[in-house]
Amino acid sequence: MTTPKSAAPGAVPFDKGCVVIDVRTGVEHTGVSLQQPHHHIPLGDLDAVKFLRENKVGADQAVYMLCRSGKRATQAAEAFIAAGHENVHVIEGGIIACEASGIAVRKGEVISLERQVRIAAGSLVTLGVVLGVFVSPWLYALSAFVGCGLVFAGVTDSCGMAFVLAKAPWNKQLSQQPQTNSCCAKSAACSAPVTVSETPDIRMPEGTIFYSPATGKPAPLANIHAITKTGASTGGCS
Repeated sequence: MTTPKSAAPGAVPFDKGCVVIDVRTGVEHTGVSLQQPHHHIPLGDLDAVKFLRENKVGADQAVYMLCRSGKRATQAAEAFIAAGHENVHVIEGGIIACEASGIAVRKGEVISLERQVRIAAGSLVTLGVVLGVFVSPWLYALSAFVGCGLVFAGVTDSCGMAFVLAKAPWNKQLSQQPQTNSCCAKSAACSAPVTVSETPDIRMPEGTIFYSPATGKPAPLANIHAITKTGASTGGCS
């Protein structure tokens, strides 16, 4: 099987209509995400065949995968290769490297999953020590178990506690938020403006203002070609 290609953050043509898929969890994406148009689909929900079909991604069109540091993006890239799309790249270093490279990101006011893991791990270690002192020495094992888990997470870059926390109710709500859509897939619909008359199922309150996901600024209604639950994408694929 073809090995996924790697791409440094600075080499990704964000301004030239590329397809970027962020496969991190909802809470991670809400905490920090690219300002450039992109798709957000958690790795567990990603269906490569469906994505390629629904977004009309050309056989030669580059697809870039993004996660926190690279492991999940590699898994997503392998899924696309298995689906027959070999022009797929993993953004080296993930969102951390993107931010460090000066690529524009937006940050939300949420406790990141990484911080949640630190809080939970520290709390469990402290609880194990307290219980070991005042209840039974056997309960020191709780602290030892958490410590071993952190070592395993560091060695394998796979954190079970993060996986569990991502399923927590407060994080599930973030995971169920609408995707951030990109108009990067080159298709006939991408350049064709959509008028309200063409979408009779949409009813907007009077005075509704549409904002471009790319700029965060109001988008002229005449230039809007795709209306999503998160905002409006303006004409063109850049």
